Amino acid sequence: MRLRKENKTGIQYIQKVKVILRYFMEYCGKHLVIIILFWGIILRTAQFISNRSLWLDELLLAESISTHSLKDILFIPLDNNQAAPVGFMLITKILAIALGNRDIVLRVVPFISGIASLFLFSKITKIFLKNSGRIIALFIFSSCETLIYYSSEFKQYSSDVFIGLLAFWFTYLILNRIKNLLVIIILTIVLIVIIWFSHPVIFIIIGTILAKTMTSYKQLMTNKRRLTFMITITGAVALSFLLNYIYTKKIVGIHGVHHLQNYWENGFMPLFPTKSSDLVWIIFRLFSILKLKGFFYFWQIAGISLVFGIIYLYKTNLKNFTYFLSPIVLTLFASALHQYPFRGRLTLFLFPIFIIIISVGFNRLLAMTKITSFRMIIASLILFPPLVTSIHFIIKPRQRNEAKYVLSYIATHKQPEDPILIMKGSKPSFAYYARDYSLQDSEVILGLDASISLEESLSQLDQIRNDLSRIWIFYSYDRQKKGVSQKALIKNYLSEVGTLEEEYIQTGAGVYLYSFEKNKDNI
Repeated sequence: MRLRKENKTGIQYIQKVKVILRYFMEYCGKHLVIIILFWGIILRTAQFISNRSLWLDELLLAESISTHSLKDILFIPLDNNQAAPVGFMLITKILAIALGNRDIVLRVVPFISGIASLFLFSKITKIFLKNSGRIIALFIFSSCETLIYYSSEFKQYSSDVFIGLLAFWFTYLILNRIKNLLVIIILTIVLIVIIWFSHPVIFIIIGTILAKTMTSYKQLMTNKRRLTFMITITGAVALSFLLNYIYTKKIVGIHGVHHLQNYWENGFMPLFPTKSSDLVWIIFRLFSILKLKGFFYFWQIAGISLVFGIIYLYKTNLKNFTYFLSPIVLTLFASALHQYPFRGRLTLFLFPIFIIIISVGFNRLLAMTKITSFRMIIASLILFPPLVTSIHFIIKPRQRNEAKYVLSYIATHKQPEDPILIMKGSKPSFAYYARDYSLQDSEVILGLDASISLEESLSQLDQIRNDLSRIWIFYSYDRQKKGVSQKALIKNYLSEVGTLEEEYIQTGAGVYLYSFEKNKDNI
């Protein structure tokens, strides 16, 4: 009797759990978009509050925030041949003045841009994608490691994504939905202004206008009022872009332009792609976006989905096909003119478009697959890796060159008379963080130049060693010369002529303390 009662209680308990799970699943289904957006916010916040050290690219740009006044940012070239939108730099400088010139303050604009992008992307996908396709796109966008990381990097790439989405949203509304003249004027003013906050946003605005023109040409010809609005908006945006283009060229200077073009040389498409190798370049660059670290782990499936998505959109919805492809084509055209590289992080603003097309293709691919188990395998290959890595992001946010921890170690362990040898390429991180750890007055020896020969490097090291009894070797960047590591070169040599007393290693940065007293006694 007692056993039956226990069994009955156990069955009732299981039934209650089933009911709770059913209600939970129903709730999740109804609020899945909110859950995914919240998940994206958590991931970006976790990366932001980890407050990793600035790495070399960020530090080169941060130097201008430290050395330039607001007026200087407007009229003087940025340090270190850097080029960033003037609006982005002005807002960051104002924040640095108000909140202090700290690394986490420099990342506020990218972070806010990353969060705002989630909601804008959700709005846009609601228009262009069906429920299942929208959920897939939102999940990929929210969990994309590349987008999460750049939402906490002091560069303009995260704000490029946000401003690109904002520009597409506003341009689409002006051309298709809004009829109130005052609202159209306000949104047009916003479009004119945001061109000064993002270099590639012009491709989104003009691409959207071109798409509307190509797909609604006959209607525009019969609607003179709408056509007038369109011409006026295009003219105003084009004028703002032209002024910004002339201004940016003048500020960056001829030397800066040549430096940037040489640096991004592999990102420029052949002007007249007639040879097979030219067409291969275009295909390679398009698919290389999918291979960017943290975008898609099984990029082959993403690539197949991309092709499926393009074909499916072309056959079933030519209007949306034109809206999504026009900005990509314009960016490639600018690349062919050597005005904007189609490569790496500079294409981050196109990620939302790629994600939408891939989601369309992926959804279509699943619909064509009749075998349930096979569908589950394909779905898990493209959706499961971002979920796993995003969870890892919360546990261990991504790091680059953790100079802060290393300099903190030096500050607490060095003797007042100890000099610090800073390897070339590591000077920016020492200069930025030294004051935080009271190292700004320390004796500093600038490290070896990676461009000199091996013999000259060893000769310099010999001179340094003969003048000192001990020295700290700090690095946060390791230059390579013909495959030879500068860090390894210095460490190997000093280990032969000195004694390694201490070492402290962090991600991408470290310090060694060498003593030469014992060796001198033996001579």
